[in-house]
Amino acid sequence: MSNNKQRNKRIMRPRFNFAIMKISSGEYIELKETSYKAEVISGRTVKFNGREYSLTRLTKDLGGETLRSPIKYWHYKGKPLHEIYDETYPKSAYKPKA
Repeated sequence: MSNNKQRNKRIMRPRFNFAIMKISSGEYIELKETSYKAEVISGRTVKFNGREYSLTRLTKDLGGETLRSPIKYWHYKGKPLHEIYDETYPKSAYKPKA
């Protein structure tokens, strides 16, 4: 494979999953710089105001830009979710192989 193709090849890390990130159902996450809290109800969903959401949809509905990663807007016990994600799925483990 040419060097150009190797540089353009991107290895994706897994989609976030609360359970794998050791955030149990019933725990709460907080939207940064707000008082909004959402209850984790499964590996990929939360409950807010009695309604089930994906984190992407809830972040968008609450006025955040989601782009590709809503976890950068949320905290768990004061720690940003994106840091917990990076610890769970280290970038070094998902580099393209030569």
